[in-house]
Amino acid sequence: MFFIHRTLKQMTSLKRMLMLFLIPLIFNSSIFEYEKSEAIDLYETHYAGTRISRISWNGSVQSCDPGKLSTDLLQRAETRINYFRRSAGLKPITLSEEFNKKAQLTALMMTANDQISHTPGKNWKCFTETGSEGAKNSNLGISDFENFPDMSFITGFILDYGSINNNIGHRKWMLNSKAELMGYGATGKHEAIYVTGLNTTTVPETPEFIAYPPAGYFPHHLIFEKWSFALPADKKVDFRKAKVEMTDGQGRKMNVRILSTEDPWYFDPTIVWQAEDLFTQDEIKYVKNSLAERGYLDKPITVRITGVQGDSEKKDFTYRVVPFDPVK
Repeated sequence: MFFIHRTLKQMTSLKRMLMLFLIPLIFNSSIFEYEKSEAIDLYETHYAGTRISRISWNGSVQSCDPGKLSTDLLQRAETRINYFRRSAGLKPITLSEEFNKKAQLTALMMTANDQISHTPGKNWKCFTETGSEGAKNSNLGISDFENFPDMSFITGFILDYGSINNNIGHRKWMLNSKAELMGYGATGKHEAIYVTGLNTTTVPETPEFIAYPPAGYFPHHLIFEKWSFALPADKKVDFRKAKVEMTDGQGRKMNVRILSTEDPWYFDPTIVWQAEDLFTQDEIKYVKNSLAERGYLDKPITVRITGVQGDSEKKDFTYRVVPFDPVK
């Protein structure tokens, strides 16, 4: 790949700064895959470095004050969103001040009424037209730092927990190939990511495909039971007759269950499946991960997708995902 294989522990602050500018240079690769040292560097700068234990909110439900998140927290949110985008080979987004305000009013409404809805009624406490607009155009989620600290800041939208989210709509918005601007709002109990603001033209240097977990080395604890594969939205794609095969590092075929193959117009065409051999039902229910204990680390899992219908021909795709421990 395109930058020096060193961990951040070996880098000076200047090199660390330079690396943040160097990462986008690899987006000209049509098939995108991080090597292990690169994946470690990206994880340390863009994920581990954005970890928080709670969200400090200075707003108030009683006075319907949305409050304002700190510049540091907003920067962490932007960086963490871009961790997932960069891992998939996508160009980073920027948080818009206008969209942040909308997302913040939306998060206030969710907390004031202790529920989540994309269509809140005007009888909702702390209702505003701007917050209502935000609800229609945002990923909405609950933060539970006590029980699910790892999922309570951005990451839960990539997980897309539960059968109600088998279409992984939150993840698709986060990894949308045409996204340029987003907004972030939170109260400590609810999160909102304002996702409207898509580029209307083809984004340059878009990867050939958008996979999650991404191709190449990827932290094992950020691999979930729902896997997805998308093609940029400017391509005509039909996944309805496609087949997905997975094999482990020993070449053994793994069980796969297709969850979703169709999308509305505003998503990159995506196929979603459950990697049934990687997680027990209890692990799925309680968001647990034992890939390390079960011997999956540093061994490639090969994904082969066949029968993807394009404009005039069928295409096949093959890539590998290598779970690893970024802390070791």
